[in-house]
Amino acid sequence: MVVAEAAPLINAASDPEPSMTVADYGSEEHQWEIAVGSWFEGDGRMLASLVLSHSLPIPAHIRPLLADLMLGKAKKPRGRPPARSEQRERSLANKVFETWDALMTAPMGREGSPKDRAVSQVAEAERMRATTIAGIVNKVQGAGYTFKLWQTYIKRVR
Repeated sequence: MVVAEAAPLINAASDPEPSMTVADYGSEEHQWEIAVGSWFEGDGRMLASLVLSHSLPIPAHIRPLLADLMLGKAKKPRGRPPARSEQRERSLANKVFETWDALMTAPMGREGSPKDRAVSQVAEAERMRATTIAGIVNKVQGAGYTFKLWQTYIKRVR
């Protein structure tokens, strides 16, 4: 199984990890499973990338789902979404921390502190409420994963 060219994620410019491609998720079968799962969680970028990719064949068990999506028959589960995983919360906190770090050099304006502006920007990008993102960041920071710790980690990694 050879992937000729990895399709980049759709809207990679707004993605904090633009180098991430669908090929980073392993086998073709696993890539499709991850993409469909992320669609059910509300992010259709990976599924769109795989559908647009000419290098990956569409598995037989995915074709009915894609047809249902096109016909409007496939619906996301109704009601309150399941609780976010710790990994998802850390991922959102990382996005806020990255944006916050970038905003530290920008002059402080009437919009608020760099943290508040970062929370607002990530909330807009993730199509979530700013209060929800702020709550997640505060929860993660309360557990010990702070902005300063993130900065220390990132400086070592880069």
